[in-house]
Amino acid sequence: MNRIWRLVIFVASFLVDAESRARHREQWLADLEGAAEADIAPSGVAFGALRTVPSINPTRGASMPIKPIGPLAIALKHTNPGRRQVAVIAVLAATLLAVGIVLLVV
Repeated sequence: MNRIWRLVIFVASFLVDAESRARHREQWLADLEGAAEADIAPSGVAFGALRTVPSINPTRGASMPIKPIGPLAIALKHTNPGRRQVAVIAVLAATLLAVGIVLLVV
């Protein structure tokens, strides 16, 4: 059974870019070996490695590993802002977040 999970990790490492392929394969195989000590299913480690491939190498999958959410992302998506506008929107979003935190604490 361990061979199957090793094969899944080899497939996952093959999908990662060539520069970091060996490093990720080594880390994932070490995680697979240590999974029994941590009482983690080897299948979870193997499929976890496979699920992380798009976030490691986003050019092979979607253009962004995580979809942008929130007011800042919506504002940037629907406008074509320059650097100054992005900075202003970021400062406003941070200020609103800080005010919200203060209101929760007080």
